[in-house]
Amino acid sequence: MGHRQDEEGSMDRYDSSNCDFLPFKTPTLSCRSWSISDSETGKPLMWHRPKEILQPASITKVVTAMVVLDKCARMSEADKKKYLRQKCEVSPYAASFAAWHDEYGWNAGTNAKLKEGEWYTVRELLFALMLPSGNDAAICLAEALGMSYRPDQDPPPSSSYEPDGAIGRFVAEMNRTVRRVGLSRPSPPSTRFASPHGMSNDGNVSCALDIARFSREAMRNRLFKKVVKSTKYTAAASERDGRMQARCWQNTNSLLRSGLTDVYDGVKTGWIPNAHDCKEWGCLVTRVRAKYATKTDAPDQKPRPPRSLMVVVLGCSSQDKRFTDTVALVNWAWRVLEATGGAPESKG
Repeated sequence: MGHRQDEEGSMDRYDSSNCDFLPFKTPTLSCRSWSISDSETGKPLMWHRPKEILQPASITKVVTAMVVLDKCARMSEADKKKYLRQKCEVSPYAASFAAWHDEYGWNAGTNAKLKEGEWYTVRELLFALMLPSGNDAAICLAEALGMSYRPDQDPPPSSSYEPDGAIGRFVAEMNRTVRRVGLSRPSPPSTRFASPHGMSNDGNVSCALDIARFSREAMRNRLFKKVVKSTKYTAAASERDGRMQARCWQNTNSLLRSGLTDVYDGVKTGWIPNAHDCKEWGCLVTRVRAKYATKTDAPDQKPRPPRSLMVVVLGCSSQDKRFTDTVALVNWAWRVLEATGGAPESKG
């Protein structure tokens, strides 16, 4: 499912910005790149530098989850349930991503506080991956499932994982997955992953257009959608001595709990320090629906604005700014789309 020229035209038109001719001034933002697309059709509507190749941080985990869920897409319901109930042990390496260091905190990254020797189901690890943005959960899933995938014949030079090992094979499948969905630039690829977690790495890159595309694809999966819309989740960790320990995870996406008029459906936050010469690098991809949007349009009505949008912001100046930038863009986008009948480009 590539980026079809007949639907979206030449990709050159996405090189900069299409906001100069729109009826309302773009809000003041901190982010370096952003895009707004129709989440139902995938069509880009408004953008600023959407093809710029940047680090996606933990938005990487959207594709980690896609790989996990794609594996059971063609299974029978019985086999799917068995696969999602498969138990995975937390290795010493995975647990190291939840180790506390006095110098820089939780191993310089977000985690689900998984402990060595605990066991979780694949389904539970998906929540651990996407809600608290667990780097430890990403490693645990890759170690448990990775050997079922073929290695990459041309692994990213920036990857620290053995190409023929479980994590290397899992990352190779992540890169094959985004190529199947479609990239803005196939060679060199506009999206390429070097890890399953997205911690700071100049070789772990994507762009706003690609993120919108693979996030839209991920949201087609019913379990993925349920996970990323959840504000919290409690799992039962099986410990080595046989006892069960409750683990509660909160979603890092504060827009899900915001009480705003619009309805936010996830999708994934991201944040890393010291990326692209910035002290902080905040990212967010979210799907948002107008609360009072009608589900169908009468045949004789004029064109209506899209009912839901996929919004991507990359390079926000803080963790909070990824949310305020997104809300500002969403409020502005609804005004523009209402004024232009849902077709902002027709006013250029």
